[in-house]
Amino acid sequence: MQQKKSPSHGRLAGQERRDMRLSIRLRTILALNVFVIGLSILLGWIAQDVAGRVVEERFVKEMVGSASGFLRGRSYPKSNAMMGYLRELFHAEWIAAEENPTHIAGSSLSDPLTEDFQRKAADLGTSGVVFLGGQRYRFDSASVDAADVRAPRASQGRLYMLVPDAQFQQARQRARASVARVLWPAAGAATLIAMLLSFSITRPIRRLANEMDRLTDAQGPSDPAERALAARRGPKEISRLTRSFHELLDRLGAARLRVAESERLATLGKICLSVAHELRNPLSGIKMNVRVLKDRADLKDDPGIDAILREIDRMGLYLNELMTLAPGDGPLSREPSTAPTKLSGLAESVLTILSGRCRHARVAVERHFPAEEPSVLADANQVRQVMMNLMVNAVEAMPGGGTMTLRIQSAPTGIRFSIADTGKGVQVRDGNLFEAFSSGKSNGVGLGLYLSRQIIDRHGGHIGYDSSPGGAIFWFELPIQTENAKRQAEPAGNEPS
Repeated sequence: MQQKKSPSHGRLAGQERRDMRLSIRLRTILALNVFVIGLSILLGWIAQDVAGRVVEERFVKEMVGSASGFLRGRSYPKSNAMMGYLRELFHAEWIAAEENPTHIAGSSLSDPLTEDFQRKAADLGTSGVVFLGGQRYRFDSASVDAADVRAPRASQGRLYMLVPDAQFQQARQRARASVARVLWPAAGAATLIAMLLSFSITRPIRRLANEMDRLTDAQGPSDPAERALAARRGPKEISRLTRSFHELLDRLGAARLRVAESERLATLGKICLSVAHELRNPLSGIKMNVRVLKDRADLKDDPGIDAILREIDRMGLYLNELMTLAPGDGPLSREPSTAPTKLSGLAESVLTILSGRCRHARVAVERHFPAEEPSVLADANQVRQVMMNLMVNAVEAMPGGGTMTLRIQSAPTGIRFSIADTGKGVQVRDGNLFEAFSSGKSNGVGLGLYLSRQIIDRHGGHIGYDSSPGGAIFWFELPIQTENAKRQAEPAGNEPS
């Protein structure tokens, strides 16, 4: 009896689903906000640092270029007074040096700072950073010709401009304020985007949760069209998860069908086992009495007695086939008792049993067996049963007579045994021909080919068919007996000492 769910159970389940959605949403929002804010701070700091350096260098270079252009070509003295004038004009410190940079002609700096610069001038380049009196200066320079009161001719020298780092701090602070003004709208936009993303992620997950609830309530899977639409919505990963979940549902449905089929086979197997046991005992008695009759002198060469024995053997094979359906202790539930076997010999033994039936059905038999045929490791009784099923099907496919061709040839995976008929081909009405209860004949049960496939699979082989309007070819392949397998199959007493 199905247990009815209480309303509190439904409320708890709904609360758990809401908590799950909220958790995913919060994690998405927090993760995206942290990422956007951190990235904004990092990019702002990098942009501020890089842009500040570029602006500082360009600012200093442009000012020193302007000053050198102002002085070049004019007879202005390179004196302290002129450097002080330039400081008032450009709001920066200036130093004029001779061709030797350690010879200072004029400076707007104090004497201690000027002497400090003079000591470091020989190691300085044309631009860069210098520390004077513990303060950081960014400097640049340009060559300039100017009159010198101590020389009767114009002298070649270099004009240095020094800007203290404190003058750039205000610009950096404005850049930080700009980054902060951008940061809050970015965080708001990130929150909105994260909410939209979280909804797009949780919506397909809620659909999957509803699908699971539907399965739990034994309502069955949803409509295929609705499932296909759900698989196309949402992010790529969620869509993939949805498709995988639906594939899992399909496999579950197929597994249920296989379980139902197994139950049917188990029931049928029990019936077949009972019937086979009831028939085998009287059949054995009949066969024994026929052999006794055959031993009589007047019936030793009677063809009718031989025909009776062949039909008894054929019935024995059919009873063995019925017993393979028995659950638990049937032949298919045990490992095959393999031994080196020639397929041609098995085929001839089956043809001996079916010879009378072939003559009655006007079916000619053609054999194409190689002279040197390799052996296969097989259970002779089980493989003979497969051959019997395939040959009987071939004879029944030619009710008006025809030709049945048996062929043994090599294959990439071993040895192939094929049976070709000249009938009308195979017409499968429903499902795979080798599945249980699937038959191409109107009066077929659909167990012969199913059992044949089970036997060949347990031997590590393959079975299949090719069909055309001019007939069908059924075949199976078995691995060739290797030397290692041959040694393993030999009895212990035959091993060399």
